Amino acid sequence: MRPAATNKALRMPLSWDELAQGLWLKQQLEPAITPMLERMFGYYMVTLGPLGDSLDTSASSIKRQLRLSSLLTGSIRGKETELPLSENSIDACVAPFCLDFCSDPHQMVREIHRVVISDGHILVAGFNPYSMISTGKIWPSWRKRYPWSGRFFAQGRIADWFQLLGCEIIDRQTLAFSSLLGTNPANRKIQQLGQRYAPWAGSVYVMLMKKREVPLTPVKPSWKTVSRIKTVGALSGAGVAGRQC
Repeated sequence: MRPAATNKALRMPLSWDELAQGLWLKQQLEPAITPMLERMFGYYMVTLGPLGDSLDTSASSIKRQLRLSSLLTGSIRGKETELPLSENSIDACVAPFCLDFCSDPHQMVREIHRVVISDGHILVAGFNPYSMISTGKIWPSWRKRYPWSGRFFAQGRIADWFQLLGCEIIDRQTLAFSSLLGTNPANRKIQQLGQRYAPWAGSVYVMLMKKREVPLTPVKPSWKTVSRIKTVGALSGAGVAGRQC
């Protein structure tokens, strides 16, 4: 993966209140990730970023749940792009809207993959650029506000980054069918219609992935190939010439 250009102006929101309709987004996100969290098991889970500090992840059976952030919000302070965790030490990682506001999202992906054990789970939430939420980026005044100040990556692109490292997508969903503009988010009827007729158009996507380790098993040549090589060498006199040298 090519390293992303550094953008020092990017900063993760400190709380859900900083996002437009942030509390409503949180209410939409938590029930959506509940069945995904229920599939996670093990000893340690880490939730990244300031928004993850107050996110309800109790649906997971993992008891030791850590909150990590580069800001003074989590139980552990550390850079999301330089996780202060050992390799293959975490059973599950939850990253809500972290990649959208990260100056080096590729590095964060690599760090998440590094610390999660083989067959461990990774849950990522982000903003969908192919949805109504992108209308906020049209107006310069809105681009300075959350979430439009971030970079919206398509879920297919995020999936490619993790799949290049060997991760498998096992579940995905979009939600929050709203532009988040104004003071009133989309009503329940619009949410139901969006899920039924345009499931790809939700303003938020969530993906559950599993880290896979492919063993590097050497492939032995078949006996037919070995025999053919010996025959060709004998007919060409290569073996005799080699001994004479």
